[in-house]
Amino acid sequence: MNCKNNNNQELKRLRAKVRRLQDQLRVAQERGKEYQRLLDRFEATPTIAQSQSATFTGLSLIIAYYDIPDQIQRTLVSCSASYQGCEETSIEVIIADNGSKKPFPEQLQSKFPVIKRVLRTDGRPSPVFALNEAMQYATHNMIGVMIDGAHILSPGIFKCVEDVFKLFENPVINVPQYILGDVSQNLSSNTNAFNRESEVLSRLNWPEEGYRLFDHALYPGESPGRDYMGSIESNCLIAPKSIFERYGMFDERFDEPGGGFANLDLFSRLTHQPDTKYVLLPGEGTFHQNHGGTTTQKSPQERDQLVREYRKKYKKISGSELIFNPRSPLMYGNVKKAFMHVPTISHEFRTAKNKLLKDLAKIYVDRLKSGSVDVSVPELVVGTAPNERLARPILRPVGIKADRAKRYSVQEKDLNYLNFLRSLHRTSRPELYFEIGVDKGMSLSIASCLSVAVDPSFCVDCQIDAPSRLFRMSSDEFFDDYRICKDTLECGIDLAFIDGMHLAEFVVRDFANTEKWMKKGGVIVFDDTLPEQLEMAARDRNFNAWCGDVFKVVPILRKYRPDLNINVFEAFIGPYRKGIAVIQNFDPENSIISDNYSRIKEDILSGMYDVDSIEQLEILVGVSDIQVFFDITK
Repeated sequence: MNCKNNNNQELKRLRAKVRRLQDQLRVAQERGKEYQRLLDRFEATPTIAQSQSATFTGLSLIIAYYDIPDQIQRTLVSCSASYQGCEETSIEVIIADNGSKKPFPEQLQSKFPVIKRVLRTDGRPSPVFALNEAMQYATHNMIGVMIDGAHILSPGIFKCVEDVFKLFENPVINVPQYILGDVSQNLSSNTNAFNRESEVLSRLNWPEEGYRLFDHALYPGESPGRDYMGSIESNCLIAPKSIFERYGMFDERFDEPGGGFANLDLFSRLTHQPDTKYVLLPGEGTFHQNHGGTTTQKSPQERDQLVREYRKKYKKISGSELIFNPRSPLMYGNVKKAFMHVPTISHEFRTAKNKLLKDLAKIYVDRLKSGSVDVSVPELVVGTAPNERLARPILRPVGIKADRAKRYSVQEKDLNYLNFLRSLHRTSRPELYFEIGVDKGMSLSIASCLSVAVDPSFCVDCQIDAPSRLFRMSSDEFFDDYRICKDTLECGIDLAFIDGMHLAEFVVRDFANTEKWMKKGGVIVFDDTLPEQLEMAARDRNFNAWCGDVFKVVPILRKYRPDLNINVFEAFIGPYRKGIAVIQNFDPENSIISDNYSRIKEDILSGMYDVDSIEQLEILVGVSDIQVFFDITK
């Protein structure tokens, strides 16, 4: 009975805490909105500092065309010098017709003098060939590529491009894309769509009031909660001509109708180069007209199948299933309305879905805490990823963090495992950082160099500034694909962080595979090597805090690889000690671990390295004084 009462009291306390946090969040949101309204009252153009020796000559827009004679006229209006507020000679359009059933209308060339050339490529269903050919005719030093010609531009794009060119070396500019309409085009008919859009545009007084396009727009796709910050492509990607020449235009292996994921590949390739600056124009946009494109009017099943085929082709070409943009943009331009709101496919659906998930999670946690449900691997959905920690009973910390900070004469925050990792990044200055186990990206966000990370179920929710390649696969799958490893790791790993599956045999395997690609003088860091309680060291996860039996890796490596330099330090996550191990003095040619892996795994599973107490565990791994770490990171 006492246990049940305690559970009820704990639930009441948690509910009260959630309500307080919700109230605080609402207050913060209101303050943020008021702050934005105040900022919007001051619209002075920022001072532009000349940072490039080259003179801005203008903007060349290369636009794909395929049987959209009506829609292309709106696009061309939005590309005109009068609409963009620039001189006639400063902007040009090159039409790339990839084999339309009816050629591009000749009368449009005289109607729109902004068109400087029309190129036609027959016999190839993908537009990438025509777009690539068109680039050689661009006369200006900034080029924008539009793989779908049925997009209307907002009127400030040219001015922003000119300013950004003067501000940054090698800018790659993302003009966010929207769809024109009040419901997803995948859910609406394209019958008479042009006439319906014409009526709406007339009511919006377009093109005279170009920014009114935002009043009749949605974010593309059918995923609730999307916005331009997480863009993985742009239908108006703009960069210096020299950048396209250096890193290439569209990859012509994307030869399927519509180009498949060619646009996503180009976006990722240009925005993640170490010498480019990724710039987003939050106050501008391109707006897709409903014309029954490659995927728009297909059934959900047909569209899903098509996307799966695109994804399969993308993986074959890029070596990755990842379609993700972890690079944070530089923002430029004015957003003239306070918190200008563009809805997702259904704002109401998003709200209902989140409420349902919250209610289900609450029911699940209540049942788990009351002991009325018995499951071996519970999952609780939080945000967009399962968060098992929140569904586990809370393990009471033993409270040694303050004592250790005093013993080592450091502040408690200095013992956070991420600060150990930061110190290693700062002193080793890696050129290539490798990580197994990304989770939400906290450790990856520390890196500032070229980074490669592997995790079968990551859900990054923090800012990652380093040029990164993330592979959504297990570490075994990654290492089994020699082509991917050679492509990403051949230059040699300087710093590696292994925080994958928390079972010793997995970590041993990860170490052996990682060492093969290490650079001389490099460092490997193991997480979770010094749990503070035996409950955290269990092979099965039973509490919120869990290290697994990773600690066994330390005595195994000391037994089989006495040539390695191994130090284990007391590192914490929150109030819990979980430890890290720093490994040095590698030999990529050494295969002793791999040769003896079967025996090592058998010893692990037979209990050879099991311990009965934390004192035994500490003796087994051997805890180093933190001063040793300071010596390593001098």
